[in-house]
Amino acid sequence: MTDHIFKYYLHLKPDYQFLLKTDDSELVSETMKEHGDNLVVETYGVASIKMSLEFDDAMAKVSTIADESKVPLEELEDQIISLAKELGKPATEIAENVYKAISAGQETGDAMKTAGRR
Repeated sequence: MTDHIFKYYLHLKPDYQFLLKTDDSELVSETMKEHGDNLVVETYGVASIKMSLEFDDAMAKVSTIADESKVPLEELEDQIISLAKELGKPATEIAENVYKAISAGQETGDAMKTAGRR
């Protein structure tokens, strides 16, 4: 995943796009030594933004079918994040599981029970 995001990041940064086109490992190595810390930090920043957007998309799907009169969306989101931390899984995966559970006919209030077992 990191390699994929790193390449995506390089596409966004014109100053470093040459790294995608070169076979010169020495040039890549020198560039990484000179700018490596910044590239790594910025790459993880891009990864964080990407993961956040994916989670927002997953929650938008959940919001289309969740019964917010039973569980407010904000509360459901907090529960999803807590369960993700507890299980060591991505919050996006848990949100997708909640969506699938509700889609399969489970009550919104019970969907979290199923989401953690998938």
